[in-house]
Amino acid sequence: MLTKPLTGCPRSLQLVFLTYCEINLFASSNRAYLNACIPYKGVLKVNILSQKIIGRITNYRVGESAQQPRECLIEFKNIDSSAAGKLVGQKVVWGIGKKAHTGKVVGLHGRNGMVRVKFARPVPGQAIGTTVELIG
Repeated sequence: MLTKPLTGCPRSLQLVFLTYCEINLFASSNRAYLNACIPYKGVLKVNILSQKIIGRITNYRVGESAQQPRECLIEFKNIDSSAAGKLVGQKVVWGIGKKAHTGKVVGLHGRNGMVRVKFARPVPGQAIGTTVELIG
């Protein structure tokens, strides 16, 4: 893996990399580094697990008559279903300090990149719509 920042690369390679990251990942404010990239057959592939990944809790997992407050549906920005499959088994944290709830990605939900996360303790209703962080 390469470890130099984008400033040391040829301009054409920077443009290709930045366009790929801005479209397919969430390289915030052009501060992406090449240490997250793996060259593959002339196209730069980006390792999504090497970057900070933030998601949003959209809802609990619900059935016909009950909702499961321990399982939440989470969507990650610019992650499609093929990339979301790589997140299965990773840990997620919501909250800070003593009140932090940790969970584990247990599977996909649908075809649009949403995942199911099972938390150790039930997540309160205030968590819906807030952000979570993938911690590895």
